[in-house]
Amino acid sequence: MYFTGSKGPSERDRQRFRKLLERLKDQYAEPKLAIPNKGELFEPTAELLKDFGLNLVDLKASRKLSAQLQGAEWAKIKVFLMNVFDIPMAVVGGFTQGGLTGGDAKDEDFGKLMTQIPTENLSEFEAKKFLDLLTDIKNESLDFGGCRLVLATDQNKAKKFRFYERVGGSAYGETRSFTTLSYDFGPDGRLRIATRYPQLAMGYTRLWITRDDLVRISILPLNGSVESSIALGMADAIVDLVASGKTLEANGLVPVADIASYSAVLMWKERWTNMYQESLSSNCDTPGQYRH
Repeated sequence: MYFTGSKGPSERDRQRFRKLLERLKDQYAEPKLAIPNKGELFEPTAELLKDFGLNLVDLKASRKLSAQLQGAEWAKIKVFLMNVFDIPMAVVGGFTQGGLTGGDAKDEDFGKLMTQIPTENLSEFEAKKFLDLLTDIKNESLDFGGCRLVLATDQNKAKKFRFYERVGGSAYGETRSFTTLSYDFGPDGRLRIATRYPQLAMGYTRLWITRDDLVRISILPLNGSVESSIALGMADAIVDLVASGKTLEANGLVPVADIASYSAVLMWKERWTNMYQESLSSNCDTPGQYRH
């Protein structure tokens, strides 16, 4: 079993969620909260929102993507249904003041964001300000939505994976932990990994070596059903989330390494700023004029 959390919200989850809503209504005139529009986190989130007069199932059935919470105390908070992978960016960008998403989506989005900072148009001070906005993001894990991110492959290839941890020095005099991988690579010498999490997969494999050389990794980003990629010959392995492990088993795959564990998380900004508006305005000498 890979499932690491309860299926529904605990009493502690309800307390943490209420505390987030209290923070939003006390700090903002028109607070917005982003929540999952489907998937494993939808039903537990619906259970949380029942305490605040919102029937999420009915809202989704109406095809509306937003609604106010009910009751005089909470009515100023507006809830938006979003894809879990879009919620972290909405919170970081200041478009919503809070969100509930998966820890995996948060880490993947943060990794993606770090590669997209427009340093060519920002001074050193402005780039630092941009990065400081990320530190304003706070998050708190919940007890539901538990799962693990794993590296998996088919039964035959799994026998070829052998992992050995060793510590070595870098060119900068640092001491790092490397993973030595023993694998019968293809003709081009690359290990092909299909995944919905390219940033997490690249971060996990960047210190893999074999025969004292860095392993050549090809990351194939897919939008779903990555398990099929191995049978189709598109990839040698996958990096994906597992809860019960039944989908892997049904497709003849086995995990060969655990990467990380995740659960649902609450996100909010310690202080409100709109990252994209600030980035744009800091690069304008006059309104409507972008500085090159």
